[in-house]
Amino acid sequence: MSAEKSIIGIVIPCYNNGDTITRCLDSVKSAKASLGSQVLCVCIDDNSIDQTLTIINQYKMQGVVDIVISNSTNLGVSSSRNLGIIECKETDWICFLDADDVLSQSFPIVEEYLTSSVSQIIGSHLCNDGKSKNRKIHHLPYSKNLSESDCVTYVENYLKQPNRFSLFTSCWARLYKTKTIINKQTIFFNEKMNTAEDADFSFRVLLRDPRCMYLREELYENYVSINHRPSLSAAFAAQRPMVNLFSFLWAVRSARNVIIKYSSPVRSKLKREIHHCISCYLMIYYVRSTLGTDSFRQLLLKARKIFKYTEGGYLRDCLDDYDAKKAKGSYFLAFLIKKKRKFLSYVFSLYLRRRRYG
Repeated sequence: MSAEKSIIGIVIPCYNNGDTITRCLDSVKSAKASLGSQVLCVCIDDNSIDQTLTIINQYKMQGVVDIVISNSTNLGVSSSRNLGIIECKETDWICFLDADDVLSQSFPIVEEYLTSSVSQIIGSHLCNDGKSKNRKIHHLPYSKNLSESDCVTYVENYLKQPNRFSLFTSCWARLYKTKTIINKQTIFFNEKMNTAEDADFSFRVLLRDPRCMYLREELYENYVSINHRPSLSAAFAAQRPMVNLFSFLWAVRSARNVIIKYSSPVRSKLKREIHHCISCYLMIYYVRSTLGTDSFRQLLLKARKIFKYTEGGYLRDCLDDYDAKKAKGSYFLAFLIKKKRKFLSYVFSLYLRRRRYG
């Protein structure tokens, strides 16, 4: 396969993105003009009620968008991405692009690496969080091909600090080799997940083929949803049932499977690391679950709901292995949850959320 003949599939799931889809598709238009490779752009509108679909069809008429899928009901981001994967079965690489983000001006540099024998080409990205525009996020100090041991070491660090070690926790700012994803058993996004579904997906791709390339070039600009579109943030699950916050458990399980497959861990130590990581996520989503809390009554209702799932059993037991120093997280919040200080732990979560996200 020559680089000139490579086909890149760009999959864009959309839901009520009328205010952002134009900049997103303008970046695709620019990439198409710069790339010598063929680009297949697939947009999946997930039953939007704004002008998203109208704008997408306008770009289809311009030749920017190649395939438009309009869901008759709201299926969710995982189902929409899966429909895009199916449409990209004849491509060589698949790139996922969120409808509120953009491909950076540096994206065409990937063309130099399309003949490589890796399963993923993972880039750096620019972070636009509404506070520090275009902050550069680099996962490693230099570009390199990752070995199995490199992947294991990174995933082990992810278990310690899942928010910091994010090389494999998103599906954007990277290209996946299509034949790695679409095989006898196609790797699809888990449609039962509403949070951390992209981390779970990336770990399962690693399980199939650990050969990765890290490219220290900003391929993507991420507009952090909580700051730009808080009411529609899928990543923060603000509008989802409370129980869906805990789908991160699938992602942590997939990370564990990567470590087991490519190394020989001490199982008792790995179990403690898994419990620690789950505890980190538990507190992350405690904080994020306070989104949309505008009154004391809402705060009380949400506190009761989240404690329905955390006041006993496995999730609370995991806190026994939580290490606040290792996580660089909150010891006090973990203490309050473990001691079943229901309302106080939720008030403190609200304080942490306002300090972190405003």
